[in-house]
Amino acid sequence: MDNSAKMSSATLSAAAEGPAVSLAHLQSGRGLAALKGVFWSSINTLVPAILGLAVFVVSSRFLTPTDFGLVGLAASIGMFASAIAPGAFAEALIQRSKLTNDHVDTVFWLCAASGLALFCLLLIFASPIASLVGQPSIALLIQVFALRFLFDLLACVPNALIARSMLFNLIALRTTIASTIAAVCCFALLYLGYGLWALVISQVAASFISFVVAFWAAKHVPAFRFDLPSLKDVASYGIFASGTRFVGTMKLDQILLGSLAGPAVLGIYNFARRLLTILNSVMAGTLASVSHSLFSSLQESQAKVREAFLLATFASLTVSFPVFAGLALISDELIPLVFGEKWLSAIVPVQALCAVGLIASVGIVQSSLIASQGKTNWWFYYQAVQQGITLGIILAFHSYGVEVLTIAIAIKTYLLWPISFLMSAVLVNVSVWKYLQQMIPAAVSVLTMVIVLIVTRDSLSVFDPYFRLALQILIGGAVYVSLVSILSFHRIKHLVQVFQSRRKKH
Repeated sequence: MDNSAKMSSATLSAAAEGPAVSLAHLQSGRGLAALKGVFWSSINTLVPAILGLAVFVVSSRFLTPTDFGLVGLAASIGMFASAIAPGAFAEALIQRSKLTNDHVDTVFWLCAASGLALFCLLLIFASPIASLVGQPSIALLIQVFALRFLFDLLACVPNALIARSMLFNLIALRTTIASTIAAVCCFALLYLGYGLWALVISQVAASFISFVVAFWAAKHVPAFRFDLPSLKDVASYGIFASGTRFVGTMKLDQILLGSLAGPAVLGIYNFARRLLTILNSVMAGTLASVSHSLFSSLQESQAKVREAFLLATFASLTVSFPVFAGLALISDELIPLVFGEKWLSAIVPVQALCAVGLIASVGIVQSSLIASQGKTNWWFYYQAVQQGITLGIILAFHSYGVEVLTIAIAIKTYLLWPISFLMSAVLVNVSVWKYLQQMIPAAVSVLTMVIVLIVTRDSLSVFDPYFRLALQILIGGAVYVSLVSILSFHRIKHLVQVFQSRRKKH
């Protein structure tokens, strides 16, 4: 841990003992803090993503689509219940400029009480819920998953305090430890023949470890107090943030699909979504965790917010576009080679959701901007419309197969995306054209990469499948990196100069 992190941790600890928490946003060194944040958030994102991908690949070899569907259905039911809890109130602790111990402790006990209530309700009503969705066998899975959501809610406030102080090294430590233990646990249980229980138990273990490390890192021991005026201070932001969290995490689409089409179809759908989530967290998750705190700390200066937002958008697109476009192109070869022949029916869903991934990377940065500027009501309504239409699509298309279903969801996402695009442009007062300019280099480079791969693909058919797949990745990567470097040379040079100047200042 570096000296600045130690000092910040000590500040958190000392503040917790006094009548008021001195947790104002960083007023100096924000550029340097953001740079360090990108590094540590990269560790925070890459390590669990790599381990998660390893778990995903190995477990897909041991388990069937039905197994994945049963676990996904049980987890979705728990997520739906958890989404109702006010865990997102902790986000108000990041966004709020002035914060006291009363705010921190009140939100903590709100989350703790709701987590305990949720845990008890899931234990009691697991069997009736499982029977209601037509899968009585998942009752025990739901009850075990209840532990995960209890630990997650208990960790909300310490995680918010760490993020508020931009102590991304501590966040990385927490996530790395939890992900490593969870992966080892899953591999061991799979090897011992515990099947789908390996996924369930490893997820609960990850939440527990994350909760313990978060409390240790935050250095804040909550006092037994609940202050209604303090709750009122964060209520407006917290309610809409909770609404947005509910819409984004309730997983009602998966509950509905599992109930209507069965666990096998849900397993294929979850397979495609899981692959998209892992890649999206690697590509844009790093910037998302840093950008929310950075945008919040800069909210008094629209010009600085605009600069940071355009920078984050450009970086996210430049990294994400080739990954999702490339995966869509080679998924017909990659999926059977890496995951096995039983996942062939997931090829089209993966391709459809890769199309969603192209703009989802932009959406992550947009979400951070909108939340940081206190406009969570905007994002809530937008996400509510997205989820409502998705549920309608599942009702209308579930009987036509998962391929048609995912294509319809992709089309819906593109039709609604201009709304969030314009919302973000208005918030930072940037023209539509300047906003679009951030996407042009990556889009042109990706299109060129795709054309080159299509033209050369047949000529590579003489090679071993694994070697051919590796060659396609190398060729596509070389074409993209070369072209985007040329098209974005001045932009990249400017960004390097900005970062260097901020390092010299701090």
